[in-house]
Amino acid sequence: MIDCQILQTPAFDRGMGKYTISILKTFIEKNKIEKKYDNIQLVLSKNLEISGTRLEYIKNQINVEQVLLDLPVDISHQYKEKHDQSVKKLTLYVESTYKKAEDVDFLIMAPFFVGFASAFPEKCGSKFVIVYDLTPQKIWHKLKIFPDDIYFSHYNLFFEANHLFTISHAVRDEMVLYLGLPESKLSAIDGGPFMQEENKVNGVSETSKKLLDKPFILFPSGSIVHKNNHRAVEGFAKFNRLHDDKYRLLVTSTFSEDDQRNLKQICPAVYFTGNISDEEINYMYTKADAVLFASIAEGLGMPVLEASVSETPVACSNIPVLRELSGEAFYLFDPSDVQDIADKLTKAVARENWVKHLNAIRIVQKKYTWERSATLLFEKMTSASTHSSRPKPSCILVVKVNNLNSPASYLAERALGQLSGQYQVELLLHEKRHISAPLFLSYYNKQAKMNNKNNTTTITISDTRNILKIGRESSRVHVEIRCSKDHNTKYTSRRVTLDKMLELKEWQYKTNAQPWQLAHRLAEDIVSNL
Repeated sequence: MIDCQILQTPAFDRGMGKYTISILKTFIEKNKIEKKYDNIQLVLSKNLEISGTRLEYIKNQINVEQVLLDLPVDISHQYKEKHDQSVKKLTLYVESTYKKAEDVDFLIMAPFFVGFASAFPEKCGSKFVIVYDLTPQKIWHKLKIFPDDIYFSHYNLFFEANHLFTISHAVRDEMVLYLGLPESKLSAIDGGPFMQEENKVNGVSETSKKLLDKPFILFPSGSIVHKNNHRAVEGFAKFNRLHDDKYRLLVTSTFSEDDQRNLKQICPAVYFTGNISDEEINYMYTKADAVLFASIAEGLGMPVLEASVSETPVACSNIPVLRELSGEAFYLFDPSDVQDIADKLTKAVARENWVKHLNAIRIVQKKYTWERSATLLFEKMTSASTHSSRPKPSCILVVKVNNLNSPASYLAERALGQLSGQYQVELLLHEKRHISAPLFLSYYNKQAKMNNKNNTTTITISDTRNILKIGRESSRVHVEIRCSKDHNTKYTSRRVTLDKMLELKEWQYKTNAQPWQLAHRLAEDIVSNL
């Protein structure tokens, strides 16, 4: 069973919707040959978009049975209640439809979305989730895309799942580093460019054609802070002045009037296409002098893959996920440096060292295909065996902190992630003073009840003393492991210094990941001593 409610939301026309259709279409075709799954069903909701046209399109693309269930929608309020309703209704369907619930694997395509409640049935076989990125957490101090309780409560799916799939190695590494999840529980499956037809001008609107009557740079972006729009436009303005202002910057997606006005104040040569058809965007890729992509955080960087299909030069951010695609195919810049953006855009338009870049682009074309991604997904899912797995032993994680913005909290989160690979973890959180922090500890749903837990493994992590410093918080972290009433292991108190924010601390591009790696190693050390 595959939760495809994402295809009934506005994301149907955006990256997550297109990714879902592209990989599942190939996944289904692969199963017809391999025949590992006797039956595949798409889980849809009666309460989301169910027009005949939409359902027929999904059917034509992903030719399997559609199951319409009465699932709750709009989790912007009463999230917990609606999530529990979703669990119950999915569980009822599985138990009433199949003789053995454990024979049914369940895949969630989009865990983070406010339009519906992502959930697993209580009883089923293997549980899988596809994770696109951790961008909301990384920019939490700058912009809270979702309310805390909704966003961080979805992290429970990560601990409940048997295996997680990420759309890049960069996202997989973030799941390990920031959440402490064991690498064995994660697989990167990448992706491919969305389907493109051959350079068809007949699908382009008259409005778009008028924008293409002058040399242009294509800027596939969105109105959200991590897209780095202001710096991108500033960089383009510098570039354009060096080229006698002959270029236009075509910005795709929908932007508010205020956002459009602000960006046009930086550079009048910015034009907004709004949401356009696949035919139009594909045509623009082929006609652009270059593609600009200035994001500071991405899950995969689909516009860069799209540009690779048409072999259009790309000037893009020098961030891990885009370096992962290729370190040589694109003209990489520091996204915090406006002058560097302008310089690399100039080199892209001039096609500097183009033969070298083109050869690297063709390597990207060969590697990033839906056939490869669907194969990675299919092989890992079908090889997972829950029938022979033993129930996990229980473990209690006790966290004692003055507030959640403390090194002990960050260490506890990574310990929780590490423990989830071996244990059913219950959490007992003692927090003296609640403050908002980009952490999921307080939304973890397995809260411990300490009655009759004397013989249960218990790990206690606590701050022993806090010393606030400018920009950082330093603390002695105390860890104690108790495996039974008669056996304790006490760690020597040690000093740990951690940045309060994650990778984009204070919206600086370059930060030091060493403190987070230290916390991750300490968490691994704790678990290895059990």
